[in-house]
Order: sequence, then C-alpha cells, then structure tokens
Amino acid sequence: MRIYKNSIEGIKSNDYDCNPISAEIREELNTLYKEEFDYPATEDLDDKDIEKAMRNFPGDSTIPGFPSIDAFLALIDPLLKKLQNPSFTLNNRIHDIMETEALKIVDTIMIKKFPDFNYKFCDLIKKTLEKYRKSL
Repeated sequence: MRIYKNSIEGIKSNDYDCNPISAEIREELNTLYKEEFDYPATEDLDDKDIEKAMRNFPGDSTIPGFPSIDAFLALIDPLLKKLQNPSFTLNNRIHDIMETEALKIVDTIMIKKFPDFNYKFCDLIKKTLEKYRKSL
C-alpha cells in the first residue's frame, strides 16, 4: 500500500524500480480541456440567448437590475454539459493507469513474499478500484 501511495504522490520507492505514475496522471489532468476547448466558453452564446434567459427568469423585484440566479444557470448549464463527457473519459483513463500500476506492484513485490496469494491480491485490487470508480 505504501509503495502504491508513493507512486501516486511521485515518490520513488527503493523496493520498486519503476517510475512513479504521478507525472502521467498530472499530464492527463493538465491536458483535460486544452485539446477540446481552445475557444472561449461563451462563444456559442449570443445576445438573443441572454435576452431570452433574462426574460424567462426575471430577477428579484427587491433589487432592480439584477438578474436571478436561474437566468445564470440557464445560460451556463449547456456549457457545463460540454465538460461532462471529457471528465468521465479522463476518470476512466486515470483509473486504468492506477489499476495497471497496482497490478505491477503486486506482481513485482508481493509475488516474492506471498506467491500463492498473488492472484487473490490482484482480484481484490481490481474490485476495490472498480468500487471507487463506480462511486464517482
């Protein structure tokens, strides 16, 4: 467990010769929206969309001139939906990186100490990571 945690945090272990996976995970996170969204988020909005949102969701009459939060949410909801699928894809890629690393550690370290339990450890790791992926 310590070796796996260290690999995610970027600490190289003396017991495990492979490079930590933290750089690979960080690279995935850094490029999440760079590739897909090079244009401003509000590029698809025009004045008609804003006017429609202001008309459909008038602000509180106690503070004239201020739009309601519902108007803001109506405008931003389609933009947030665009961000959803790339984040799910990233989640799956990082899950695969972490699962591969865990299995490599088990194969390298645990097989030396407990060769009979190696397959049980691998199954347990896969089940645990899958449980956490589904909970997101």
